[in-house]
Amino acid sequence: MRTITILFFLCSLGLYSQKSTKDDIDALRVTVMNKAMGLTTDEAAKFWPIYNDYLQKKDNLRKSHRQSLKAKYPDLDKLSDEEANALMEAEISYKQKELDLQKDMIKKIKAAIPPKKAARVFKAEEEFRKVLIIKVKESGSEQ
Repeated sequence: MRTITILFFLCSLGLYSQKSTKDDIDALRVTVMNKAMGLTTDEAAKFWPIYNDYLQKKDNLRKSHRQSLKAKYPDLDKLSDEEANALMEAEISYKQKELDLQKDMIKKIKAAIPPKKAARVFKAEEEFRKVLIIKVKESGSEQ
């Protein structure tokens, strides 16, 4: 019984750690993107629900796409020409759906905040990725 309790505790710590890391990344995203876009408090209050919805939809699309590909094409080395063509079409379709999500997000953001600030969203995403990479490298060198 004690072993089960200890195992449960260790698993809980792992889940907490993953949640904490995601929360840390989300907080970093908000800080970096707010600064890069020059958002006021009111603009941020309008921007973040739209952007978070976009991120959630994008994540769901990515997960669904990966699961579908794993199920249909478990071994890429053994694809027939027909399967390879279908795989490429699936990738193009996925990229188009991702682009459609991005277009919808931009349309909503332009309606919520000034267009000049909305235009900064892509640069802000890039800035966030750069800062995140630096943070990951720093945390890797500390271990």
